[in-house]
Amino acid sequence: FETKQVILVPHLHSTNGITHALSFGPHHLATGSSDGTVIVSDLKHLIPGGKHNTYANPESGGGVPPTLEATHTMGRNVHKHAVHSLAYVAHHNLLISASFENVALCWDPNIS
Repeated sequence: FETKQVILVPHLHSTNGITHALSFGPHHLATGSSDGTVIVSDLKHLIPGGKHNTYANPESGGGVPPTLEATHTMGRNVHKHAVHSLAYVAHHNLLISASFENVALCWDPNIS
């Protein structure tokens, strides 16, 4: 994963002192938060049993392997008692990021 492959979009939300961001690139979807967790998924693997990669800041405690909960669930990472998930709902063309603070970010990639 190289940061130059991800294009930041103007979609930020802050709650309880944690800022969440969504990113969309030609090959990757990504969600990140200021507590050091970053989840990246490859757009080529939007199928059941596909490869889903989770990256976490090792200085912040690392993460656990992601799980596939549905065909459009991209990645999941448990970090400091916080659960971050990234989903792409193909039939609605929505990118969704959610965390344990009950914050869900929805973004239409067609509207930047």
